[in-house]
Amino acid sequence: MTTKTIQMTIDSALLEEVDVATQELDLTRSALIRSALTEYLLQIRLRRLERQDREAYLRVPAGDSDTEFW
Repeated sequence: MTTKTIQMTIDSALLEEVDVATQELDLTRSALIRSALTEYLLQIRLRRLERQDREAYLRVPAGDSDTEFW
């Protein structure tokens, strides 16, 4: 995995929380923020897929034969 260094602006209160969490979890700031971003992006992808499923079922509702095995 190639990494890049970025610069970001963060609220001082949030940074304090980040620093507390890094101490508790024995992580670097970068590792904590990478983990948080990875989890957040996963949630976004899952919500997108769930929305697509809902929209698909609204367009083509499941018939009785589709749910017989349940």
